[in-house]
Amino acid sequence: MTKKYLNAGSFVLDYGCGTGIFACELSSCVKKITAIDISSKMLEEAGRKAQKLNITNTVFERASIFDGRFQQNSFDAVLAFNVLLFIKDPASVIGRIYELLKPGGYFLSSTECGGEKRSAIINMITSFLSSAGIVPYVRFFKICELEDSITGGNFQIVETGNFYTLNQPNHFVAAKKP
Repeated sequence: MTKKYLNAGSFVLDYGCGTGIFACELSSCVKKITAIDISSKMLEEAGRKAQKLNITNTVFERASIFDGRFQQNSFDAVLAFNVLLFIKDPASVIGRIYELLKPGGYFLSSTECGGEKRSAIINMITSFLSSAGIVPYVRFFKICELEDSITGGNFQIVETGNFYTLNQPNHFVAAKKP
């Protein structure tokens, strides 16, 4: 679903790249990927993976989406796969993604929407564990809330789709900056 929004001339930012699964998979479709994460260990694994696969157009960097090195209107696409649910203030992140994209650029995301199908008791336990610092912060999006967050950031949603994990949707959204 993602590849159709990329081309050989695309400059891509992979936000929250983790072990580089998506960056490595998509590297052959684009000009360059800047893959960022805040975890050094994840980035080390991503670098090993890219080296093993002889990927040369992908750079893995320890950085935040708000890093000043990233300039406005500099990316054709920004990927955020399985990261928005861990963000306490998704509006600020979506706003920053909007700034970083060139006009006509795509914000491509996939987000677990635990507010849809997961039982309330599991959400309460996870929230408790999160507030105790045992597990990271998790937002239990409903699909409509996720989509409202994206359109509220001035994006136009052009495609959606659901992948199901543990009986709840992992919601794909392709959104365009006008």
